[in-house]
Amino acid sequence: MVKTKKFNLAEYIKTEQDTLDFLSAAAQDPDPKVFIAALSAAVRIRGMTAVAREAGVNRESLYRTFSANPRYETIVKLTRALGCSLSVVPLPPGSQPRESTAV
Repeated sequence: MVKTKKFNLAEYIKTEQDTLDFLSAAAQDPDPKVFIAALSAAVRIRGMTAVAREAGVNRESLYRTFSANPRYETIVKLTRALGCSLSVVPLPPGSQPRESTAV
């Protein structure tokens, strides 16, 4: 029988550059839930208390943030606390833009 061990993302996200690469890759997915899940994982790896302090948000509310739809303001604060920022870039030529689901 093959022995396996539980996947631990923290074994792969060790440096700030690893975090940036991880979040950047997640941001490429058209489903925003993928980026939010990646942001949550990155925050947990860095440490909820430390990131909350750096982002200027309440630690207890930070735990609740990822169980709901986080506000854009919160996402910006958290990405900055992780040493990065959000940016908008054009789609590669030939890419199909995603249809808007905005109300």
